[in-house]
Amino acid sequence: MDDKVVPLHVPLHVETESPEEREAFERMSNQPRIGDSRWRYNEQRQHEINRIAAVVRLSPTMSAESIATLLYDAGCQLPEPQGAA
Repeated sequence: MDDKVVPLHVPLHVETESPEEREAFERMSNQPRIGDSRWRYNEQRQHEINRIAAVVRLSPTMSAESIATLLYDAGCQLPEPQGAA
């Protein structure tokens, strides 16, 4: 019998995650962390989105015009498109 013996000092490489799991872990590690400027931006952005959503929920109908009217009355305005004069 020709058994190969692996010395204890030689590390074995064993795949423990799928490519999909690796991709998910990489995405998670790229998420902004508390204190990071990206995290503060995302927190501020989410706060504004929540405020806008609260105004939208006041709409008596789901028509675009009704929602747009509420948002405009609340002070929301879109910037002028680039190149518009």
